[in-house]
Amino acid sequence: MKTEPKTLGLERSLDLEWILTNNLGGYCSSTVLELNTRKYHGLLVPAVEGLNRMVCLQKLEDSIESAGGKTDLHCIEFKNLLLTPGFNTLKEFRRGLDDVCLVHDCSEFTLEKSIKMPHGRNSIVVSFSFPTSRATG
Repeated sequence: MKTEPKTLGLERSLDLEWILTNNLGGYCSSTVLELNTRKYHGLLVPAVEGLNRMVCLQKLEDSIESAGGKTDLHCIEFKNLLLTPGFNTLKEFRRGLDDVCLVHDCSEFTLEKSIKMPHGRNSIVVSFSFPTSRATG
């Protein structure tokens, strides 16, 4: 599934949820914008002692610094205040069979963030790559 958050708009992007599972009863779940809007959202929610689940890692608040300055890639909600710097750069969201990928269009480069939950393990793998960069003159 490929989604363009700006085309969907902020409210619809907050309504769209994704989930990855590890086949042990654990999961990783959030919205397209990586803003957890439900109490069961979390990047690492393993099943412990049967199917009891505990949110071990709620979210990452990632940013990147370059010659153009600091760019926040995350969204924050605090007491009815929604800060969406990540929405401003989020160009594309892709959901694969075992991963999600968020593509941010920063001023000097494109950055891809991939989130995977390995099957049979209570862990996640978050990786960043730079598929394209823009020449600066």
